[in-house]
Amino acid sequence: MNAKLVDSIVLMIHSLSPEEQTLFQNKLGVPAEMELLQAVYQGVPSDIQQRYNELREKLHDETLSSDEHQELIKMIDVIEQYDVERLEKLIQLAKIRNISLEELMRQLNLKPPTHV
Repeated sequence: MNAKLVDSIVLMIHSLSPEEQTLFQNKLGVPAEMELLQAVYQGVPSDIQQRYNELREKLHDETLSSDEHQELIKMIDVIEQYDVERLEKLIQLAKIRNISLEELMRQLNLKPPTHV
């Protein structure tokens, strides 16, 4: 399978609306590899990442309230869960392609998460 072509298709699908993505997947019977790539590229939702960044900045500035501190701890757990799920998808994809996780990440030009 041409990995670059699959990656390009996944990026194109990612630009579609959720309804268009579902229609596309249903029409083509999207293979597992494409679904995994889509999940990998999805990442942490922007609203969660943005709030996390705001709280980290307040922590750095030493202006974080105790309630915000508790929120930050919960957000770290949420983001770590996204990372775990992403890693699971990457491992599955590496198995499908019969390559190491490191090689897959190199092929996809992915780096470990830096938000935590």
